[in-house]
Amino acid sequence: MRSLWAVTCVLFATMAQAVLPLVGLAQRTPEEEVDRFQLFTNCAPLALAVELEGEALDGLTQESTTRAVRSRMRSARLYDEEAAPYLRVHIHVVGAAFSTSVQLGKMMFDPHSGVRYWATTWKTGSTGTHGRDGSFVLSWLSGNMDRFLDEYLRVNEAACARQALRAVTRGPLRSVQSHRPAAL
Repeated sequence: MRSLWAVTCVLFATMAQAVLPLVGLAQRTPEEEVDRFQLFTNCAPLALAVELEGEALDGLTQESTTRAVRSRMRSARLYDEEAAPYLRVHIHVVGAAFSTSVQLGKMMFDPHSGVRYWATTWKTGSTGTHGRDGSFVLSWLSGNMDRFLDEYLRVNEAACARQALRAVTRGPLRSVQSHRPAAL
């Protein structure tokens, strides 16, 4: 009788493991599925590519743009120069006009051809006139970065929380716990 009970429990547990992930998928809305496709990376760090095109503006250089964007990514714990996927930041200046874009690129796979390739899965941007002020263009780029970080962290919230928890438990808390006397 005990072996029949054990077999029943194992069978039930196996079925639950197969069905429960599907229940979570069924609860997502189409919009959530699109967000997940476009932005979900399991909170993986991102590499950064910054491109400036067109005319030079005071205060708008490759270095200043890279430094500003990298700082924002580091503060969100999302920057790693060796990582994949990547964040592409592009600024184009023509005459009195400018455009900025922030794009998330991820590795995609085509199951029919077996080909893997990089593709932009999410993008935001803006256009305007700059009055020859590079810091004005950087402020618009900052707004684009705000939008990206808000959306990215919203979609990756649970994964980022797990990652932060793992980082905390690997730190000083673990070493304190491992040195407790056996009597406690």
